Amino acid sequence: VWAWVEGDAPAPIRLSTVERPGVSATVRRLAPRMSTWLLSGDLPREAGRWASLFDSRMRFRLSPLDKLAAVRERQRLGERVLMVGDGLNDAGALAAADVGIAVSDDTACLVPTCDAVVAGRRLADLDLIVDYARRARRVIVLCFVVSLAYNAVGLGLALTGHLTPLATAILMPVSSLTIVGLSVGLMRRVPLPEVAR
Repeated sequence: VWAWVEGDAPAPIRLSTVERPGVSATVRRLAPRMSTWLLSGDLPREAGRWASLFDSRMRFRLSPLDKLAAVRERQRLGERVLMVGDGLNDAGALAAADVGIAVSDDTACLVPTCDAVVAGRRLADLDLIVDYARRARRVIVLCFVVSLAYNAVGLGLALTGHLTPLATAILMPVSSLTIVGLSVGLMRRVPLPEVAR
């Protein structure tokens, strides 16, 4: 970009992408646990600043279709993809990813192709959000196991005549309350940090 003030010679102005606060630290924390990639529509001149984080896992000058193809290629290789994007040109890739997270600085943002929306200032907490989601998945699996065991025992007792209709009527809501209490209790043991909410 060139700019000039009346009476002076034109002078070049170089524009560069500003890094969101905390992104580098977040990528470093995620890197040991998952393969992190940078897919960008920017020019390759930005590669130098990201090389220490992504090494050769960077692609520049990508169109929306290129980003979509990159996501599908990782999936074709058997990987589950978490896509994080902050522009309209990320919409296709967000929709195709196993989990799509849109980054927005607008509280009225509506991104129908993604699974979640994260405020730009919270992007630095992405690793905490991923950990919380993984914990929630383990709690859900445990609750299913407890529910199946509870119902198997109850059905066995009912078939052998050891449960009266009154006892069954009491135990049915108790099973639901048990699962709700178990899930809430386990998730509150290690709550999502306040900074990431």
